[in-house]
Amino acid sequence: TLTAGQDIGVTRSVSVAGLLTLNAGRDAVLSQLSSDGNNISVTAGGDLSLLSAATPARIVLTAGSDMSVSNLSAGTTAQLKAPAGAMNLSNASVATGLDLQANAGLLGRSWQVSAGGVVASTGGTLNVKSISANGLVDLQTTGAMTLTNVMSDQGGIKLVASSGLTVSRASAKQLLDISGASGVIGSSLVSEQGQVKVVATAGSINVKSVVASTNFTAQASQDITLTSFNVSQGGASLNATRGLTVRSASTYGDLNTYSGGLTAINSLVSTAGRVTADSAQALRLTSVIGQTGVTLSSVQGLSAKNLMSDAGAISLTSSSGDVSINNTLAYAGISATASTSLQLLRFNVSNGGATMSAGTTMSFKAGTVRGNVDAQSGQAMVLGSLISETGTVVARSTHSSVSFSSLMAYGDVTLDGEAGNTEAPAVSGSSLTTQGGLTVTASSGSATFKSLVAGANSSFDLDNGSLRISRISGITRGAMSILVDGGSVSLPRNF
Repeated sequence: TLTAGQDIGVTRSVSVAGLLTLNAGRDAVLSQLSSDGNNISVTAGGDLSLLSAATPARIVLTAGSDMSVSNLSAGTTAQLKAPAGAMNLSNASVATGLDLQANAGLLGRSWQVSAGGVVASTGGTLNVKSISANGLVDLQTTGAMTLTNVMSDQGGIKLVASSGLTVSRASAKQLLDISGASGVIGSSLVSEQGQVKVVATAGSINVKSVVASTNFTAQASQDITLTSFNVSQGGASLNATRGLTVRSASTYGDLNTYSGGLTAINSLVSTAGRVTADSAQALRLTSVIGQTGVTLSSVQGLSAKNLMSDAGAISLTSSSGDVSINNTLAYAGISATASTSLQLLRFNVSNGGATMSAGTTMSFKAGTVRGNVDAQSGQAMVLGSLISETGTVVARSTHSSVSFSSLMAYGDVTLDGEAGNTEAPAVSGSSLTTQGGLTVTASSGSATFKSLVAGANSSFDLDNGSLRISRISGITRGAMSILVDGGSVSLPRNF
């Protein structure tokens, strides 16, 4: 035991078999301290500087001002406190627990805890290169936090910074909880058996890779940018007040995203759940796969190349913009609503129908459903090649024409168009085949068909237009009701 009212200086070493206690009223400048079997305790009223301390027992260091420790080894726990100053702990190897507290900042190079956790807090910045623990790693700072590598073999990791937080790699067995008030930047975040949670209450999130087992959540008051994330046994939820950018995402359960700004996503996959993406501005996607369903909604526009749901339905909504999808494959049905134009180049529904509505134009290239088709548009509707294997087809354009290249339906077909002031037909098509009846209505304009095959009574009601059909089969002239006002009727000669 050494006690001094002012300073203590040890230029070489102090080595004892039992308890080692040093108390300095002011500064303590120490070289090497060791105990063969008992605790080491050092208290300094001012600065504490220590080259190394080693014991199979416990180490307790307290400084009234700043603390600097180069090497520390404890067989049980180590507790270091600088309640009014900064701390620099370069290297620490501890068995059951490392407890650090500093007021004005905390620096470190390598901290290892073989059978316990690490608890560290500071009122300044926290900057550590490597932390390896067996239990919980809990780091908190009211300033910025910068970490290179943080790992917990059997426990969780909790990182909280009142300013920005940057971590190159964080790997936990259980929960990985990261919160950086003014932003979070990360390269690799991993939770082997638990969830990953990332929050930026007043900033953005930018992370390259996230791997979680049970769940992944990210919430930012500004932007979220993710290169890739994977959740092997659960789902994911992303919420960005501004923009959201994701290159690749894969989950087992439900995958939900929301952004107040532009959403740009390359790939979203849920192998056993539903994918839901919502944007208060535009939604731009490349590929989305949701096993039990896909729901996409935006305000200013929605576009995607490939959408798929093997066991559910696909729902698309743009409340103030257009919807444009290249390929859509659904099991239970397709529902698409656009405030302006709607374009589905190719779509297929294996066990359901399709309901579509567009404020302006609507266009398809090829579509096949096993149910009913209900299509409504405000302007021109171009159906391309449309097949309803077991249901009916209803296609209406309130202010423009309805046209198609080929239309086939098991049930009845209803077509309603308007030519307006143009000379183009209100309703026109190359080939129409239905086992049911055909109803054609045009408040102004003509109707023309190259080939018509119908299995039941059909009617044609045209105002200010003509009816022209080149080939007819399946029904007789008596099964057709034709009312043409202001135009002519042209049917096959033998018919």
